[in-house]
Amino acid sequence: FHLEQPNGSTMPQLPVFKSIQDATERASFDMCMFGLKHPLSRKALRKSSQVFSTDPAMVKKLQASRCDHRHVHQVIEGSVNVNGHRMALTRFCASYCSGFVQKVVKWMV
Repeated sequence: FHLEQPNGSTMPQLPVFKSIQDATERASFDMCMFGLKHPLSRKALRKSSQVFSTDPAMVKKLQASRCDHRHVHQVIEGSVNVNGHRMALTRFCASYCSGFVQKVVKWMV
């Protein structure tokens, strides 16, 4: 079982979430370590996330993916043009970058 939420989400504070917290471990990590970048400036975007998981190996790998501060971050604000459509940068960051997806799939398989 794996459940992802952005760091700062209030969902884990809800009483109904307690059973999930009791049955899982939490990993906190940064999407910039998986290649999340601003579509125009190509600067790293440090979107902090968390996963609640029943897999200790997954938790360990994700926890090791905290930002190493070896790159410059673009502030997550404003909007960008993506494929001819204007969207808030926060919305752009809400989808999983391919680097994150590829790593998680590799770790799961």
